[in-house]
Amino acid sequence: MVTALAVSGKYLVAGTYQGGVFLSPDNGTSWTQVNTGLGNMTVTALAFSGTRLLAGCPNDGGIYLTTEYGTNWTLVTAGLTTFGCDVHTFVVSGMNIFVGTYGGVFLSSNTGASWTAVNDGLTKTNVFALVASGTNLFAGTEVGGVFNRPLSEMITGMRTATTETPKMFRLEQNYPNPFNPSTVICYGLPHRSHLILTVYNTLGQQVSILVEGDQEPGYHEVKFNASGLASGMYFYRLQSGNFVQTRKLLLLR
Repeated sequence: MVTALAVSGKYLVAGTYQGGVFLSPDNGTSWTQVNTGLGNMTVTALAFSGTRLLAGCPNDGGIYLTTEYGTNWTLVTAGLTTFGCDVHTFVVSGMNIFVGTYGGVFLSSNTGASWTAVNDGLTKTNVFALVASGTNLFAGTEVGGVFNRPLSEMITGMRTATTETPKMFRLEQNYPNPFNPSTVICYGLPHRSHLILTVYNTLGQQVSILVEGDQEPGYHEVKFNASGLASGMYFYRLQSGNFVQTRKLLLLR
C-alpha cells in the first residue's frame, strides 16, 4: 500500500506500508526498492529539499535522510522529542523543512541535521497536515482544527527557493557534523566560476580534492567520504578567484 509520494524532476518516490521506499527514475515506468539504512519501515511522509530526500515514519520511527535518491539512508532525529518521532507530514519552505508530528511542529534549517520545536500557540499537537502559504505556516490537527503562525517568527535569514542564484559566494556548514564516515558540503556560486574545494587536516596537509573545475551559478553540494581517515578535526576550503573561505568539520568514529 502506497502511503506517501514525492517528485523531483524525473524522479518519483513512493513510501509504502511496511515496505520502505521505492524509486522510479523514469516517471513511474519502472520501480526499485531503495531501503539501505531504512529497512522495510512504513513511510508516511516524503519530501525533497533540493537533491536531498527525507522520509518520515510513524510510531516513533523518526526521520531518515538520503542525498543519493534512497541509496543510503541516515536517521536524523536530533532535537525531536519522543512524540516528535511519530511523523505525519512534511512541508518545505525554501531551505527550511517543517515536519508535523504527534508532538507538534518541528523546524530544520540544516536539512534534518537538527530539529527545533516551533509549537508556540499550538494547543493541539497531533499535526496531520502542513502547508506554507504566503508568509504563514498552517497546521491541521487531529481535533483542534487549523492553526497558523507567521514564518518570520520561526525562520530567520531563509532562502526563498532552493533554485535561486546567490548574490555572492557561499560556503555552508557541512551536515551532519560531527559525522561518520560521510558528510555533505553545500556551496553557492553567483556566476559561472572556476573553483576548487579541498579538505585539509590540522597539519595543513591536503587529504582530498572534492571539486575542481568550472561550474554554473547556483547552489551545489558534494559528498565527502572520510573512510580511511582518522578521527579528528579537518578543514574544508572553497577557492574561486579572489574568494577563499574555510570551515571546520569533525570526524568522530
